[in-house]
Amino acid sequence: MMRIFTLNINGLRGLEKMGYVLPEEEFEANLRCLKELIDESINDTESIIILQEVPHKIWDRIYRTWYENAFFERFISYFEENDYKVFRPKHLIDSRQCTVAISKKDSLWKDIHREIISYEKGYPYGNRMVELQYGDLTL
Repeated sequence: MMRIFTLNINGLRGLEKMGYVLPEEEFEANLRCLKELIDESINDTESIIILQEVPHKIWDRIYRTWYENAFFERFISYFEENDYKVFRPKHLIDSRQCTVAISKKDSLWKDIHREIISYEKGYPYGNRMVELQYGDLTL
């Protein structure tokens, strides 16, 4: 039975204050807890979970520029190493957080390569949309 979940993970840290950078050991512990929840929830190839507010980039107020957040790539690789597919937004923009979707690696869920929603760079929602297809179902 297909199940579609959505979960706001709040940067995997619980927002204490804007710009707070989580210590690596706390990030790893939170990541393991999240994986346990996903393991229990997504136990077939039809189900998928959409995660909101995944840590993405870091804004440096002093230099007024965005930096890569090592937690983002670690987050992606952690799930891909553990038999999951991670779907990223097509129009990922500079942002503190983004949305991703996760399914089992052998799932039939796939990215939609054609544009379903018109995206313009002036709108900040590019990092919040993941367009997916499973058979005739478009999400």
